[in-house]
Amino acid sequence: MISHNRHQRLMRQLGELYRNATCVLVPGGFGDRGVEGMILATKYARENRVPYLGICLGMQISVIEIARNVLGLERTNSTEFNDQNPNPVVIFMPEGSKTQMGSTMRLGSRKTLFQTPDCITVKLSARTLPGTTQSLWMNGIGTDMR
Repeated sequence: MISHNRHQRLMRQLGELYRNATCVLVPGGFGDRGVEGMILATKYARENRVPYLGICLGMQISVIEIARNVLGLERTNSTEFNDQNPNPVVIFMPEGSKTQMGSTMRLGSRKTLFQTPDCITVKLSARTLPGTTQSLWMNGIGTDMR
């Protein structure tokens, strides 16, 4: 995590860097190198209404950023980077391998239950899952409920 003062300084620097940007692209990647900077770039895009495209890790970064800065879940992270964090919002799937990454990951093979905004589970989860609301809801959950 980044200290408050350093965070403010980095956000000012991002503002200068992205002043003329028409979009922010956060690509895929592996490991935790640069993740906090990606989270800051994602936050900048959200707060300044700059179009954002997160690919693979970039999408996971956007989930972490929303959980931290909109939902207020401190120390939120992915279990890929920190398997002991108290608020995991992205899990490292056991089907994957932490040593062989990339095209070897067949993430689409995981059984997932998908929900629609009008289904009863979404209405129930808004009452039971922290951070779920009518406008922000979990749209899929593993069959093991993770």
